[in-house]
Amino acid sequence: MTQETSPLTSNKGKDRRLACLAPARQHHDQLIRDAQEWIVDHLTEKNVLEQARGRSGLLARTFERRFKAATGIAGVKFVQRLRVELAKEILETQSVSIEQIAGDVGYVDPSSFRRLFSRLVGVTPGEYRKRFGPKCP
Repeated sequence: MTQETSPLTSNKGKDRRLACLAPARQHHDQLIRDAQEWIVDHLTEKNVLEQARGRSGLLARTFERRFKAATGIAGVKFVQRLRVELAKEILETQSVSIEQIAGDVGYVDPSSFRRLFSRLVGVTPGEYRKRFGPKCP
């Protein structure tokens, strides 16, 4: 799969991830909306939430308070949900290892990624791939 068509870079994939968070994005705090957009665009980078906080110019506690007030969820949960949605897209379309997917979506520890995925999705990444992943001819 080329970089242009990868779920990591496709606009279609970004739109899908944003759609799953639609209620968390409908608010009037422009600073937080800008931070959300930046997070989506830089999702796979290390410390993406801390970088977004820094770009906002707000203190960490103020950023978190405003983020939660505007979106209804904590910033870390927003990032986790986006990363899991991205992982789901990769599992549905590619046959790369779970370890590689964990790294590709921004997790250093594949086991913590697996636990988070299972908690949010209700099945392990491997089970998800079996249900929704690419089928062998």
